[in-house]
Amino acid sequence: MLSGFGQTCNVRASEIPVLELEKNTFLAGKAVAQEALVAEQEDSVSAIILGCAGMVEVVDTVKSQLSTAVIDPVECAVQCMQWMTQKN
Repeated sequence: MLSGFGQTCNVRASEIPVLELEKNTFLAGKAVAQEALVAEQEDSVSAIILGCAGMVEVVDTVKSQLSTAVIDPVECAVQCMQWMTQKN
């Protein structure tokens, strides 16, 4: 459990090795989604933040199985770069 900014965050692992995310995206997506569903049900989360850029191939699978917001770190990084490079 992590805390910061006045809120508490739970950390869960899907136990999928990073290289497996590319080898078998179907099974990897299913495992990540299952752990996210457990977090959704047991932890009353308001968002799921995927913890690895390697999960880019499973984002859609996870999003399709949850009612909670799913945050993709790659998409966030791209958005941050766009914000940082915008000219005022």
